[in-house]
Amino acid sequence: MEFKDIFARQIKENKKTRHLNQRELGELFGVSRCTINYWLCGRAKPSIESIENMAKILDIPVSELLGKESYDDLSELDKAIISLTKEQKALVVKFFRLINQNQDFKNNLVSLINSSSETLK
Repeated sequence: MEFKDIFARQIKENKKTRHLNQRELGELFGVSRCTINYWLCGRAKPSIESIENMAKILDIPVSELLGKESYDDLSELDKAIISLTKEQKALVVKFFRLINQNQDFKNNLVSLINSSSETLK
């Protein structure tokens, strides 16, 4: 099976699991709906940076996104996303868009999360 088919299948499965449409998925990934469509149809390939970003956002290993067997159990992030209302999902999309647009905000958020993680240990 070719990369485009494996990748498209993985993205479609994750999109369905999270109850997102192509526009919402594109907003999470920081790309347009058309770009998602091109990837799913095999007309374009994402960069390795895009693939790494998608794997982080979807909370799955890059190897799984590229075709490794999917795990049967959903991650805690998947369960949390599935349980969100449509309005909450819209807020999450806006939040990720804000993070992707402002590097200083992103760096401050990462520092805050890392310091919180250290406190919990």
